[in-house]
Order: sequence, then C-alpha cells, then structure tokens
Amino acid sequence: MSTFNKWVRIIHRWLVIPFATAITILIIGTIQAGTDYVSPIWLGALGIGSILSLALTGLVMFATHYIAKWRRVARSKRAAPVVQF
Repeated sequence: MSTFNKWVRIIHRWLVIPFATAITILIIGTIQAGTDYVSPIWLGALGIGSILSLALTGLVMFATHYIAKWRRVARSKRAAPVVQF
C-alpha cells in the first residue's frame, strides 16, 4: 500500500470521530429540547464539514482501488509475450 493510500485511510478513520460526536450531540440536544429546538449553526456546519470530508476521502479510496486495478491490467498486457505461429 502506498503512503498516500495509507494516509487517506488514517484521515478517513479519524474524521469519523468529530462527525459521530456532532451527530450524537445534535440528536441528544434535539430530543431533550423538544420539537421547537433549532440546532446551532456551528454544530450543523461541523456535521456537514465532516460528512463532506468523509465523502471526499471515501471517494479517493474508492477511485484508487480501480486505478490500481487498471494499471495492473495495462502492465500485464504490455508484459505479455506475443506468441506467433
């Protein structure tokens, strides 16, 4: 695994912590305050920022898997010997 992929995975895992915390606080605050509760703007921004960061790192991990696969296939096609009869 390359260093880039390793760090993207680490960052992705650590981004879950503020996201889960923000969502948990938002849900608990909403339940305790009742139906007329409006969450603070910064708490919503923290949740949205976290989910966008998670989506970005998730897409990078998703794409790097397929990019590596395409490179392996291209490399094997170039290295394959040509057999002529």
